[in-house]
Amino acid sequence: MALYYEAKVTFTKPLDAAGTKRRKTTDVFLCHALGYADTEQHVREHVAVYLSEGDIPEIDIKKVKYADLILDDKLQEYCFYKGKIEAVILDGEGEMAKEKKVTQVFLVQAADIDGALKQLHQQGLAFASDVEIVHLQKTNILDYLDFYIADPLVHGNQ
Repeated sequence: MALYYEAKVTFTKPLDAAGTKRRKTTDVFLCHALGYADTEQHVREHVAVYLSEGDIPEIDIKKVKYADLILDDKLQEYCFYKGKIEAVILDGEGEMAKEKKVTQVFLVQAADIDGALKQLHQQGLAFASDVEIVHLQKTNILDYLDFYIADPLVHGNQ
């Protein structure tokens, strides 16, 4: 399971191209990083283009657990949905196998809730044949920042 951190960043953001109109805003990013300090460093670099000189963003970071991310890089406009599935799997082999209920949480990138539901269902079926989606809700995550996608030694096969 990859390490994911949710970074809530509060800063003064420009509302126009000239940067003359600004307002305080809070954006939430999901980050794949090595730890809290690594997440903070990369988030600061990511939002630096929006900051006025001397403006320091407030960053609140928490570790989050997802079994997997279901991303669709073809989408122009999207939201992120948190979905929970329950699946029945066989634990063990042969006659000793017992049914076991497993719960997993996914983050789904989709254009709408119907698209998220469809993608979550397909992901669940890849995991087990008896799957139930027990929860699906829109999150306030603005974007996913994967700082290690270009480095296979750090990123691994996740």
